[in-house]
Amino acid sequence: MIKKVSKSGPPLTPEALNSDRNGMNSALPVDYANWLLKHNGGVPSPNKFMAKLYSDPEAIEVEYFLPFHPTGNIGHMDYVQGFRKHLIDELKMPLNFVPIAKERNGNAVYLLDMSVERGPVSVWYINAPEYEYDVNDESVHTIFDSFSDFIEAIGKK
Repeated sequence: MIKKVSKSGPPLTPEALNSDRNGMNSALPVDYANWLLKHNGGVPSPNKFMAKLYSDPEAIEVEYFLPFHPTGNIGHMDYVQGFRKHLIDELKMPLNFVPIAKERNGNAVYLLDMSVERGPVSVWYINAPEYEYDVNDESVHTIFDSFSDFIEAIGKK
């Protein structure tokens, strides 16, 4: 369980969240929208969780959750918008995915699949040359059925 979130973005209102979804065409899953209203990104503590990517579960870390609006902290909106543009334009991330967090070592991005109602969370390995940056069965792994499941797993022993 996450005990603390530091360096969050500026507070959001439900109106702001619904009116400006940073170019997203569909509504955010309720659990993710509620997280943004409470924390709006930031650095979780603890930040590790267990996930089964291949045959055995392994420990993975979240470096930070991406904020939804501009902030002077770690996720300045220019960076977030630039990062999202880079993921879509250069790395060919499908538009139904929304980047929600970055892995600690920078090799992966956590994605929320907006094409499914509950928004399963996947990890996408973006710096693995063997995947040639494609979003495919080998580079993207669904790790949780929902954002709530993802949040509950962080810090769980």
